[in-house]
Amino acid sequence: MVASEVQELARETAQVTEEISRRVDTIQGDTAAAVSTIERFGGIIAEINDYQARIAAAVEEQTATTATMSGSASGAAADTQAISGSIARVADAADSTSASVRANRDVVHTLPGTADRLADQVRRFTF
Repeated sequence: MVASEVQELARETAQVTEEISRRVDTIQGDTAAAVSTIERFGGIIAEINDYQARIAAAVEEQTATTATMSGSASGAAADTQAISGSIARVADAADSTSASVRANRDVVHTLPGTADRLADQVRRFTF
């Protein structure tokens, strides 16, 4: 009776260990996808920064050559400032996402060790 219960417990532990392993694989895949997305965000932010620099340069040139259009230049400067604020918010969101991905990656790196220790305990328990 005890041996069959031990075998059943070992079988269940092996199934749980396999499930943990599948989940680790899934988390690692999700983490890789998130890292890829964050890297794309970095490229997009760089492009936006380039566009912002071009817009700022155009605004400065327009302001210097068309003093009579100061109202329009002020509006363009406000728009540039709004874009700058939006870029800062996107950068903050990317940083936050990056921090979350790093935290998830740290957790994922601990899971294989936990699964290995559990598998060791199962092997010792069944033999």
